[in-house]
Amino acid sequence: MEIPMHLRQTLAACALLLAAASARALEPKEIAVICNTRNDQSVPVAEYYLHARGIPHENLIDLNCSPLQRIPEIDYRTLVVPEIRKAIKERNLDGKIKCLVTVCGCPLIIDSAQLDSITHQEIEADKKQFADVLTKLNAAVTEYETLAGGTPASQPESQPATNAAPNHADEQLEFHAVLQRLNAAGTAAATRLSALSTNDRPAAIEELLKLQMKVAGINGCLAIFRVSDDTPNASLAYARRDAWQAELNSLDVRLQELAKQKLTHKTRQELIDLQARARGLIGQANQIESTISDLTPEETESAFDNELSLVFADQDYPRYRWIVNADSLDLYQTLKKFPQFPRPIMVSRIDGASIDQVTHMIDTTLKVERTGLEGKIYLDARGLHGTDGYAAFDADIRRAADWLTSNADINVVLDDNPALLEARNCPNAALYCGWYSLHHYVDSCQWLPGAVGYHVASLEMPTLHDPNDTGWVPNLLKRGFCGTLGAVSEPYLTAFPKPSQFFPLLLSGQFTQGEVWQVTMPLASWRIAYVGDPLYNPYKVHPRVKVETLKADTVLRNAFEILGR
Repeated sequence: MEIPMHLRQTLAACALLLAAASARALEPKEIAVICNTRNDQSVPVAEYYLHARGIPHENLIDLNCSPLQRIPEIDYRTLVVPEIRKAIKERNLDGKIKCLVTVCGCPLIIDSAQLDSITHQEIEADKKQFADVLTKLNAAVTEYETLAGGTPASQPESQPATNAAPNHADEQLEFHAVLQRLNAAGTAAATRLSALSTNDRPAAIEELLKLQMKVAGINGCLAIFRVSDDTPNASLAYARRDAWQAELNSLDVRLQELAKQKLTHKTRQELIDLQARARGLIGQANQIESTISDLTPEETESAFDNELSLVFADQDYPRYRWIVNADSLDLYQTLKKFPQFPRPIMVSRIDGASIDQVTHMIDTTLKVERTGLEGKIYLDARGLHGTDGYAAFDADIRRAADWLTSNADINVVLDDNPALLEARNCPNAALYCGWYSLHHYVDSCQWLPGAVGYHVASLEMPTLHDPNDTGWVPNLLKRGFCGTLGAVSEPYLTAFPKPSQFFPLLLSGQFTQGEVWQVTMPLASWRIAYVGDPLYNPYKVHPRVKVETLKADTVLRNAFEILGR
C-alpha cells in the first residue's frame, strides 16, 4: 500500500527532528555545578554561571570541604564523593548529568593517598608472610641441591630468617636471587634423576615432584611431568597428570573471577592461597608482592577535577598513577569491548585569580559564541626529529598543522624551531598549542578574546589564584583565554591531548570544548585539568572543518559515537 504524501512528509519531518535531537551537543540541563560553601567566592561564581547559561538551580551541588587549594585524599573519598553522589540521587539526576563543572573555591589538587590503620596492618602482615615464604624458598634450594647429590651451598648472610627486622626492598632483591638459585638447583636435580637406575628412579621422582609441588605448585609439576606409553603404570600416570591439569584449570577460573571482583582483605588472601596451590611458594610470593603494590601505590597525587571524572565509577579502581580514558579517541573502539574499564564523566573548571576575571571569562564566552571566533591558529613545534616521546609529540604538532592546512578553513601558522614564538610576529591568535618553557609564561602571541589552546609543560597550573604566578595557565586566562588546560604536578607527556585531534574537533563546531576535552583527554585520575566553560563552542556559527571530513577520518569519527551523535 502506498503511503499518502502528507504522511510521508510528516514522517520525513519527524526523521529530521530525531536526527537533530541525536546530533545535539552538550546542553545546560546536563551540567551539574559544584561549589564550596566554605569559600566566599564559590557560591557567587556558581550562581553567576548558572544564570548566564540557564542551568537549572537544582543542578547546583554544595560541598562543605576544605577551602584550601589542596585536599587530603581521605577527605576526597569520604566527603566529596559521597556528597556529590547523594545530591545527584536525591535530585533525581541519575543518568541525566553528562558534565560536572567545578568553580573557584573547590580544591585544585588531591594530595597523595595516605594509608589508614587497617590497610597499614594488612600490609605489615603481607610483608611478614612474604618473609616467611622467602625463608621456605631458601630452604627449598638446599633440598633441590640435596636431590642433585651435591653439597648444599652456604646461604647468603642476608637470609631473611636471620634478620630481626628485614627490609622489604632487600627481600624483593633476595627473592629474585633465590629464583635463580632454585632454577640452577632444580635443573641439577632433574639431571641427576634422569641418570638413576630404573629401580631407583621412581622413588627419586616422587621426592622431586613433592618438592616441586611445594615450590612451584601444580603448574610446576606439570612442567616437569613426562609420561609416555612405555612409562611403568602409564595409565595411572596419565590419570594423575589429567587430574592436575583439571585442578589447575579450575583454580585459574577462580583466580580470574576474583580479579574482576571488588577486592577486600578476604578476597586478597584467597588469591594468595589459590596461587600457593596453583604455583607454589613462587606463585604465593608473586601474589603477595602484587597485593602489597596495590595497597601502597606511589604517585597518587592528582588534579581534583581529573579525579572527579571517575566520581560515579566503582571507587576501588587502582590509585597508582592513572586510569586510561576509556572514552579517548585512540582507545575507544578497543576498550568499549571491556566494560570493566571505568567510563569517566566530563569535568571542567571555571576559575581564576578573581571573581572579576572569572565573570569576564563567562561573559566573553557568550559574546564570542554569538559571532564566532575569528583569527589564526599558531602551532609552535620545537624542530625535534627522532624516535623518543618528545619527538613523537613534536611530530603530532606538525601533523596537526598539515591536517588543518589541507582540511580546515583557517590560517595555520607553524613554527618548527626550538625558540618560542614572538608576539610581535604573531597577531590575531585564536587557537594555540606550543611548548616548552617550564613555569615561565612568555607572551608568544597576540591573543584574541575567547582564545582556546594549551601550552605543554610539566607544571603550569599549581595554582589559579596567585596573580603573580608565572605558570602558563593562569597567565593565559589573565589574557583572555576561555579554554585551556594544564598540569598541577608532573604528568608526563602522554597525559596531554594530541593537537591533531583536539583542534580538528573544536574547529568543526560540532562539539563544545568540554566534549573535545572529554574525548581527547588520554588519562583520568591523574594530574591535568581543563579550565573553561564546557558549553563554549567558538565555531558553532562558523564551522571551519566539514562534518564529512571528520567522519572520513578513522580516529576522529569516533567522537560522534562516543558522544552519542
